[in-house]
Amino acid sequence: MTRIRWFVLVIVLGVVSVWGMRAQAATLDVRLTTNPPVQAIIPDETFTTTTLEVRDENGAPLNGLVWVHLRTPRAPRVLGTDFPYVEDTLLLDLPAQARDGRIELGLVYPIRGTYTFDVEAPLPEGGVRTARATLTIQENPAEVRNFIVVVAGLFGIGLLAGFFIASNSRHVVLGGVLFVLIGLFPAPAGAHGGTDNQASAENVPGDTSWVLEGTTWRVEGVLDAPTARVGEPLGMRFTATSLDGQPLPPASIVVEAIHAEDEIPIYRFTIPLQEGDVPAAVHFFDGAPHDVRYTVVVGDEQATYTMRLPVEGFSPPLWTKVRALLILLTPLLAGMLLGYGLVRRTRRRLVVGTYA
Repeated sequence: MTRIRWFVLVIVLGVVSVWGMRAQAATLDVRLTTNPPVQAIIPDETFTTTTLEVRDENGAPLNGLVWVHLRTPRAPRVLGTDFPYVEDTLLLDLPAQARDGRIELGLVYPIRGTYTFDVEAPLPEGGVRTARATLTIQENPAEVRNFIVVVAGLFGIGLLAGFFIASNSRHVVLGGVLFVLIGLFPAPAGAHGGTDNQASAENVPGDTSWVLEGTTWRVEGVLDAPTARVGEPLGMRFTATSLDGQPLPPASIVVEAIHAEDEIPIYRFTIPLQEGDVPAAVHFFDGAPHDVRYTVVVGDEQATYTMRLPVEGFSPPLWTKVRALLILLTPLLAGMLLGYGLVRRTRRRLVVGTYA
């Protein structure tokens, strides 16, 4: 009987513990707002300030250190995106300081689809509270219109080719040449500025570390690699040290990434600093050099360091090229079959009418 009681007690405690852990993990609430509004955001173009509003289980704004993990949308089933290597990857992984429940991130969303924000808040007694929010970015309307125009144009070309082929078999050669030209249409293209693994004069390996010092403090930044790669987040680590033996005043570092070729901002966010190492990871999705500016703010002092970061771009994967080719050939073949069928049907009717 005693064994049964102990067994029941263990089960009850286990159920209560699991329920408590789930309740604890679900206590945070995260809401997203964007400037400009989400309807006006264009992928790979609009610099967007995204505000995360984090509240605890009582609905009160959260204050303190949190971790933000931002993941890109999954790969589309049919029509690909401009950055296939960026699909379903980690875009940002960094600590942030929630003040009155608000966290601001400035960034350019690279592709269309649904982005996932995972927020973790550590508990004083250990463990974390988590929450998730999503943000869906629509495709660039101009790209949608261009795609419709291209499909209609290919269908029209295929229709004319079908007329020629059905009217005179000698024009089959014309159809073959047309196929070759269309097959060359989706030529390999790296990310903006990418040159398919070949570094340009401005895209050479850079520095991996820097140091800024004030009157009573020292901050060192270290990158995991001298060159970022499209498809892989670049790890970075910041180490703050007090030089006078006193506790470090409130400190933070503002990280800004700017596309070097056209001076367009890509990222802007603030990371809180404390004595010791503070890790972070950033995904540079465009295969071209970036200017990364670090502004350290400690108390009333601040200092800035700017470095040129090369980013290695790649041509789209083979399957992406094949899929694009198939998508382009579909309206062309449909037009050819329709044109060929219309001519053959018209001839058949004329022949029938002649012998009737």
